[in-house]
Amino acid sequence: MREIRKRLDRLDKELVILLAERMSLIQKLAEYKKKNKILVCQPEREKKIIDGKKKLGKKLGLNPRLVEDLFKRIIKESCSIQKGNKA
Repeated sequence: MREIRKRLDRLDKELVILLAERMSLIQKLAEYKKKNKILVCQPEREKKIIDGKKKLGKKLGLNPRLVEDLFKRIIKESCSIQKGNKA
């Protein structure tokens, strides 16, 4: 049990690191969008991202609803950051 918990802790840490990396890219994307007068939130693209991730998650044995909820939250935070409402 101890080894499983260590692996879970390591994976959780990696998830947070990857999320931080993703959010740093969002900052760069926000700058690009502002400079090029591109809409911050793009519902069609967001739907495409979520649908693709749900499909991948299902293929990997994950609950599609979990994947959808996770990416909706990530996208919501990404839009907030791009609008200048940094967390």
